[in-house]
Amino acid sequence: MVKLIFKYAPSVIIPTMLSLILFIIYGNHLSPSSYGKYNLFMTTVILLDSTLIYFMYGSILRLYNNYHRQGQVVKLFSTFTLLTVIIVSSLFILGVLINKPILSYLSLALCGFSFINILSNYIRAQNNLLLFNILKMCPPIFTLLCILLIIFFDKLSVESAVFSLYGPMLIVSLIIIVIFYLKKKFIFNINIKIISDAFTYGVPLTVVGLMGFIISSSSRYIISFVLGDEQLGYYSFSYKLAELLLVTISMSIVMAMYPQLIKEYEEKGRFKAEDLLKRFVSVHFIIVIPVICLLFLFVDDVVEVLFSQYKDAASLIKFTSLALIFLSLTFYTNKGFELTKNTKQMMFILIWSAIISVVLNIILIPILGLNGSIVSTLISYLIYVVISIIKSKKNFTIKFPYKNILWIFLISLLLCFPVKLISFSGLNNFANTIICIAIYLGLYSFTTFMLIKVKLLKF
Repeated sequence: MVKLIFKYAPSVIIPTMLSLILFIIYGNHLSPSSYGKYNLFMTTVILLDSTLIYFMYGSILRLYNNYHRQGQVVKLFSTFTLLTVIIVSSLFILGVLINKPILSYLSLALCGFSFINILSNYIRAQNNLLLFNILKMCPPIFTLLCILLIIFFDKLSVESAVFSLYGPMLIVSLIIIVIFYLKKKFIFNINIKIISDAFTYGVPLTVVGLMGFIISSSSRYIISFVLGDEQLGYYSFSYKLAELLLVTISMSIVMAMYPQLIKEYEEKGRFKAEDLLKRFVSVHFIIVIPVICLLFLFVDDVVEVLFSQYKDAASLIKFTSLALIFLSLTFYTNKGFELTKNTKQMMFILIWSAIISVVLNIILIPILGLNGSIVSTLISYLIYVVISIIKSKKNFTIKFPYKNILWIFLISLLLCFPVKLISFSGLNNFANTIICIAIYLGLYSFTTFMLIKVKLLKF
């Protein structure tokens, strides 16, 4: 299990490191107001993707084995790719016809973003780890190069940041599609049955993705309208940093887990799959809990040095990370519905959670400001996780390793006290912080290893 996670690690660790570097650059070259506008553009691309494209690539992993047995995986990929082209082209033309250039720009960004997601899931289903890692690493590498060139020759703007993000996605994905075509792994053919199967399985997932978007991101439109772009920038900054550290960890585990979980469920049955999911959840908490502790201990010092424009957002980052704990758990609680193809039930739970989120945002943001959005996100995802666990129990039980979680929490918390007291004379505050983080991680890794060795932590 751990070996499998490490195989997928380059596709997560390297992009995450590059994203953190880009994040530092944005934090120093984009004002909170500009970053708010940039983030709102990205949010709108995700909204369009969730609404129009997600039903396709969201269903690839679940449908792949069936079409592989029929020898039709090329048709599967080709159908989804060509349908994406049709949808994106329609949006682009609509933008031209109604004289709304922003819609045309959004369609081009959507094309790059959606192609990358389709390719990612298709290649992951094939278990082609080398190509998958290349696909995930290349766009952020080229994005960083574009940003550095722009800063060297000119000033970074919202427009250039957007171009640097989505341009490499589109170019890299088109190169891979052309290679697939030359190798006869892509054909100009649309299969109606594949679209029908994707609708049957994927449309509930589309609603799920859309409702997830509403819970996590709809508040940004309300913040922009009620509090303005500058406050949106602070909120987007805090959310993005917490997301990079927490959600990225979850995604790396899920990438490794899901194909194996499907295989376990189909070949060995429900109970073996439940036990496997429980083990992955243990790995999740082993990584996430100490990250939360480190955020609460040192985020003020890090933000003050690296993101001086955003130092007022340090407290937001701490509490946003607590809300995102429950978001990251949804990646695991969803699996019971996805494996049993009971996505409609998942959809209805998320619809209610999304409604609660919107209502809470409308009420709390004018009263509590940015904290209102954090409270809304936390409550909405907590409700979703709890109801998901209860409702999926009939067909697939989500098992939580409570003893492991308790041990991990106690270790992480106890290590906070001595590490926080450490101070090295002659070093500035930031250098002292980096050393303290390294000491914390070293002590935590050693203690965790010993607990696994004596079988107090069990997998």
